[in-house]
Amino acid sequence: MEYRDLSAAITEEIKTCLLKTDPEQVRNAAELISGSSRVFLAGAGRSGFEISAFTMRLMHLGFTAYRVGDVTTPAIKEGDLLVVASGSGETKSMLLLADTAKKKGAKVLLFTTSDTSSIASLADAKVVIHGKAAKSAATASQSIQPMSNLFVQSLCITFDIIIIDLMEMNGLDESLMKDNHANLE
Repeated sequence: MEYRDLSAAITEEIKTCLLKTDPEQVRNAAELISGSSRVFLAGAGRSGFEISAFTMRLMHLGFTAYRVGDVTTPAIKEGDLLVVASGSGETKSMLLLADTAKKKGAKVLLFTTSDTSSIASLADAKVVIHGKAAKSAATASQSIQPMSNLFVQSLCITFDIIIIDLMEMNGLDESLMKDNHANLE
């Protein structure tokens, strides 16, 4: 396939995937984040890269947000929220984090392709993204793209939508984000 044909096919896949996502789940995720004392975020592989970007954007909005695994991440406790991105919902390390968070009294929010996974069973809320994930048994969406590309691309856009929702919910604007943007570059 040529570049333009692939571009059209991939953007159509993303559009279809995003339109299948339940807007109430996305709104609930934003409300859960907004109402939490601190937000801890975790993901493995490419989902982890998207989690890092989302953590940064939450910080830009003034939320106390930590990427799990960073050396400055404190202990999670009651009133906190753990956000997990796992396409399959079965990633062992993410399952252990979710279990620990629940035992410490924190809430768990999951972004996944599977609403019946092990992590989903622990989650207080979830956002189901109907894109193919590399290790997912779900076949909710086929893709011309390899592995979990469709899931990760849709995850990125969903995170951006949540940032916009949080801005609207909390009366925040881009000037705050600019003020919080790194200046030691």
